[in-house]
Amino acid sequence: MVTFGNLSDQKGFWIWDAAQASCSICFSTARNKGNLSQEAIKIASDKSSLNQFHCGDINHYVPAKKYDVIVFNESLHYVPNTPQKLLDYSNYLTSNGVIISSLYSHKNKEDLAYTMIENKIVEMEQCKDFEVMDKVSVFNHHAELKWYVHLLKRKRTNS
Repeated sequence: MVTFGNLSDQKGFWIWDAAQASCSICFSTARNKGNLSQEAIKIASDKSSLNQFHCGDINHYVPAKKYDVIVFNESLHYVPNTPQKLLDYSNYLTSNGVIISSLYSHKNKEDLAYTMIENKIVEMEQCKDFEVMDKVSVFNHHAELKWYVHLLKRKRTNS
C-alpha cells in the first residue's frame, strides 16, 4: 500500500507524492500490515484544508487528474518494471510536468537490496522515454545509506 497525497498552493500547481517514507504527509503500510496509512492521512488532512489524500497500490492506482509534479519517494522498488511504471504515470503529467524519484540503497554491495536499487537506477537512467534533467546522490556514512534523487521529464514524440 502506498499513500498518495495531492498537495497544491492557491495558484493551482498540483503535486502528487507517491511515497513510501514516513512523514506527516504520507505513510505506507508496504512493510506494515496495520492501517497506518489511514492514520497518516487523517493527521495530514487535519493540518490543511487544501490537501487531499488517497491510499492505493502503486501498481494499480489510477490518478483522477493531471499533475505538474509526481514524486516517487522510496516507492519505485515496489514495482516490477520501473520504466513502464514511470511511462504509465507520465500520462498523468501536465505538458511540462516532471517526475521526481528518490531511492535509497545500502553501501554494502553484498546486500541484495543494494543490487535491486542499483539496477532500478540504471533502468531509469537508460530509459529511452525519459530525459534525466538532473540527479543527485547523498551519502549518510553513519547510517551507511545513500539516496539517489532523479528529476525526469518524458520525451515527447512528434506524431
